[in-house]
Amino acid sequence: MKGTYVTKQHYVSKFLLKNFANEKDQVFESLVDMKKVYPTNINQSMCEKFVYEHSELDKNSLEKAFSDIESFVAPKIEYILQLLEDGNFEIKDIKNLVNEILYEIIIFYYRSGAVLHEMSFQKENKDQQLSDLLKQISNSKYLKSLSRTIYDNYNFAIIKNERDDFLISDQFISTASLDVKSRFANISNRHIGLKGVIILIPISSKFYIVFYDGDVPFDIQKDRMNVISSNTLNLINKCIINNCYNKCVSYNREVLEESLQEFKKHSPVGAILSYKSGLHESYILKKEVFFYENDEKAYNLFANLEFQKYENVKRNQVCPCDSGRKFKKCCLSAFENAEIMKNHIMKNVSHKIYMVNPEYVSERSIAELKSFEEPELLKQVKEASR
Repeated sequence: MKGTYVTKQHYVSKFLLKNFANEKDQVFESLVDMKKVYPTNINQSMCEKFVYEHSELDKNSLEKAFSDIESFVAPKIEYILQLLEDGNFEIKDIKNLVNEILYEIIIFYYRSGAVLHEMSFQKENKDQQLSDLLKQISNSKYLKSLSRTIYDNYNFAIIKNERDDFLISDQFISTASLDVKSRFANISNRHIGLKGVIILIPISSKFYIVFYDGDVPFDIQKDRMNVISSNTLNLINKCIINNCYNKCVSYNREVLEESLQEFKKHSPVGAILSYKSGLHESYILKKEVFFYENDEKAYNLFANLEFQKYENVKRNQVCPCDSGRKFKKCCLSAFENAEIMKNHIMKNVSHKIYMVNPEYVSERSIAELKSFEEPELLKQVKEASR
């Protein structure tokens, strides 16, 4: 109708939320920070009032652009879902169908609520946040190159749970590191384009598309439809809920409540690099998410400098973590991985060794800024230290 506007704008598409809803279009949504779960309708879920309005753009113009993309993607997702439910398909056909919309899926990833939250960490002004978002999604060459990185270099699989127990995060795509690499200044261990990363693309509460490099559970095999175990389902949902910053959605209330117990709050991290030339680089780093607990433990040992208290501990001595167990059966593996991280940094190992293919692009940091003007955050830190 002429003169009407969309006020509640979805940062996860409504057509996709429908695949996580019951026959009345109802889902269970959580505010992950508060660990609060409540029923809602897909019209009210994963949305925010005028979230995509910029003062210099016509009203609803960005919302209309996203709507046009959704009109292209929605029927293809529905066709993929229909094939998966019928079970009469070739894996290569599903992979080709996903490839047809992978560029648009990356756009959905960059316009997600989680990314908007990460951008707000550095820029409180909404116009500035949207300007950063527009820079990312309007760079079609970069987004298409990133989609090629995924398609050409990661293993492909389909995973299915026998019920309707998959979650969906406010980041749309969920990612996690399958190993611990390093503590980077400008990216996380789960950035797309790195080795040892799993990428989860939602289709419905029963099906996910998976791209991965590295060690995954035994019941996820490449180029196959995999019916996963309850243990693997729990690992997947733990990964998904820890990709959330604000909200998570599920068909099943009990599954969502159980998964919330695994949620760990971490805010985005600001990083600043300063060079002798006077150049400053600032980045916003998304929170680290590790698929396996031991890798997360190793990263935290290194990042918090806790690995130092393990350096002279013998294998059969009691572990310093106060578990009461022997070191070799407790934190030894995590400590060894933390030591590898330390050695790589001390030897200034090239970042290229972590890339799934150095000839391809990798995911960029959020809101990268390079300037010869000292960043405001650095000024504040210097002032506080005086």
